[in-house]
Amino acid sequence: MYNGERFLEEAIRSLLAQDFTDFELIISDNGSTDSTPEICRWFAQRDSRVRYQRSHVNRGAAWNYNRLVHVSRGQYFKWAAHDDSYAPGFLSRCVSVLDERPDVSLCHTGAVDVDDNGGVMTVHPPLTYAGDPSPNKRARDVMLNPSPCLEAFGLVRRRQLATTGLIGAYTSSDRTLILELALRGRFHQVQDHLFFHRQHSDRSVHRYRSGRSRKEWFDPAWAGRFSYPKWRLLVEYGRAISRAPVSGYERRRCIKHLISWTTSNRAVLVREVAARVKYAPELSRAKRSLQNSLHPV
Repeated sequence: MYNGERFLEEAIRSLLAQDFTDFELIISDNGSTDSTPEICRWFAQRDSRVRYQRSHVNRGAAWNYNRLVHVSRGQYFKWAAHDDSYAPGFLSRCVSVLDERPDVSLCHTGAVDVDDNGGVMTVHPPLTYAGDPSPNKRARDVMLNPSPCLEAFGLVRRRQLATTGLIGAYTSSDRTLILELALRGRFHQVQDHLFFHRQHSDRSVHRYRSGRSRKEWFDPAWAGRFSYPKWRLLVEYGRAISRAPVSGYERRRCIKHLISWTTSNRAVLVREVAARVKYAPELSRAKRSLQNSLHPV
């Protein structure tokens, strides 16, 4: 989290109240300047399962997400945002699935969008995709029928997750990760609605609406640099397929689905190239200005 004081206490309490209790709760604070550190330290002092990790500067969302994977120690792993909450049975239901089904790489539950006060806004329909035995058909589901990515907050196998590229420092990198997980196993959804996804004005998707601000949220190093979000996703999808532990036949079928994805997104891909040409002079001036500010004569 970063500056998560508004909903943080509720989020932590919902996790500590899980009826499955054998877990560690690692809180990764990305340089918060509000009361977040005090809240986290309060819980860490009272529950031995809580580990508080703090960076003194904001190093971007991608770095913060991946940091948690590297310092975690459990057999299973899940990300949890500071503004979301969970019903007490979330972990136990997901753990039981992964314990019993080695073919499942990701277990998630039904999700509900809630407002600032916890009131129900939207009940998400069942996400019945990426459950086929064939890796290429799961990949097809992920690429050609994109979801809201709420399953990224499900439970996964930590060692399996470590074989992926994790969260990349670019926009929509969670989609690449979901593709990688689908290439490693089936997805399973517990139908009960045990995940409460908070919708509020301070969410990153609302605060960082422009493509430029969004990519800088993932990684501050993008400041002043031009990017091709759709092209980057295309390249990363290709890399995910190339490193997947699948047969040659399955890989070829995945590439065929990627070609279909490219065709359906060709208009956006062309627009990104046109935008680069259009704004080339402006970008060049911004780059020179940045260089002069960093290295004044």
